[in-house]
Amino acid sequence: PGWRVFATFESPGYFGGFLAIILPLMLGWLFYFKSIYARAAALCAWMLVSAALFLTGTRFALLYAIISCFITLALLLKNRLLSRPRAAMCLIAVVGAIIMFIVAGHPLSSRLAGETAAEQSHSLPFRIATWHGTIKMIEAHPMLGTGAGTFQIAFPRYAVAGPTRMAHNGYLQLAAEAGVPALIVMLAAILVLLRECFRGLKDNASVIGDARIMVYAALGAVSAGILRNFTDSDLYNPGIGIIFWALLGVLAAVGGSVKIAKPRIWVRVVLEVFFVGAIVILYTFILGEVRAEQAAARLEGENIGSGTFESAAAIDPLNASRWLALANYEAVFASTPADWDRAIGYVQRAARLEPTRAKYQLAMAEMYLRKGEKQRAIDCYRYALRLDRHATVAMLALARLLPKPESEVMYRKLLQEEESPYEKLKGVPELVNPDFAWAHVYFGKKLLNSGDYSGAARHFKSAIDRLEKRKHYEKFLEAAQLAGLVNPEEEQDLDMLLAESKRLYAEAVKHAR
Repeated sequence: PGWRVFATFESPGYFGGFLAIILPLMLGWLFYFKSIYARAAALCAWMLVSAALFLTGTRFALLYAIISCFITLALLLKNRLLSRPRAAMCLIAVVGAIIMFIVAGHPLSSRLAGETAAEQSHSLPFRIATWHGTIKMIEAHPMLGTGAGTFQIAFPRYAVAGPTRMAHNGYLQLAAEAGVPALIVMLAAILVLLRECFRGLKDNASVIGDARIMVYAALGAVSAGILRNFTDSDLYNPGIGIIFWALLGVLAAVGGSVKIAKPRIWVRVVLEVFFVGAIVILYTFILGEVRAEQAAARLEGENIGSGTFESAAAIDPLNASRWLALANYEAVFASTPADWDRAIGYVQRAARLEPTRAKYQLAMAEMYLRKGEKQRAIDCYRYALRLDRHATVAMLALARLLPKPESEVMYRKLLQEEESPYEKLKGVPELVNPDFAWAHVYFGKKLLNSGDYSGAARHFKSAIDRLEKRKHYEKFLEAAQLAGLVNPEEEQDLDMLLAESKRLYAEAVKHAR
């Protein structure tokens, strides 16, 4: 009953943002149609969209959907388009939405109150911390940004809170990736298009007639899109961004400034060649993705040959993930130094494509370890920490590989990281990082041997709480396993660590008494 729907979008948040734009349009259709059958169909559409919005469990999307509907109603009321029959339809729509909330509102209500709401209270602080990091990123690259689509790659060095692929603010993300001038141009474009709309409404009110209802509904929808991008990066999602800009184009057409262009033949040919080329390039990206998925599906621990992985990398050679997948495949079946060198070479190629990503250094370090080159592995782990100071995997690996004085420094660094905002403020706190448990067990054993039983008990209890919390979020652990984020061998080690922590905790408590 607490599941959140997301349809064809990658997350419930994006689906909620899409529905927040659609909902005022459904309200507009409800007022615009005069036929009782058309109004009944519009009412059904309104109720279905409302139910879907509740099922996403997205609080900000609901807030902006309500605001956008109020904006639509305010514009209709101001321009004397909210007649008594339409006011009655509005009341029916509200009742319909309430019924849908009773039927399908559990995912949302559970996030507004109760235990789930307490668990999700991190959302706003996480966003604020992410905005702070994004502003630091903008300050470092104010004019040109870091490059289109590079937020996920460039952000870790500026991150204040936990990892994220988006800035959770479309305006800040645009400024970070393309520079402040690009943000100014986009905002100016939105203002110009809206100005054209209001000019057209003023000059052509009698001509437009009741069609103004849908214009005001579209204004409500656009307002939802504008507001949503203060707390999410919806403009970066094609399913939302295309609709947002299309609605702005329709609104600008109301002003009469949009003309039907009849370009010359040579211009049409150039544009057609350009779009055909763009389609071909996009198709190769999709084909590379398909080949990579086929390879992953066929692998399942069997030596299927590297051909499918190689073809995916050849089709999409600028995608570092393709080379990493090929390297991981080679590493699974590597048996000679030449095999390991080939696998490491693929990772190095991926690292050259995305030189600021720590994950390629981590993959390279693991391969060097398995090859038996410990010092090279240590060098890669150190470099990974320079690229991402929050890389706990590198900290734990160095704590295990370095001699004792330096090893303890790394374990202590892990405990410091555990108390940092980066660890405490996460977009998905249900994905619990188990690396800190190893540091707690290390210091727990040290204190136990020195006779500080109460201190040892605190460390063992911290390890137990973290590992059991990780098991508590079983659904998220299953999702992480499906995404390849969990190593089955590591899971066995963590189960053994949990059992050992419980045994040592009982021993420490016994001696402390």
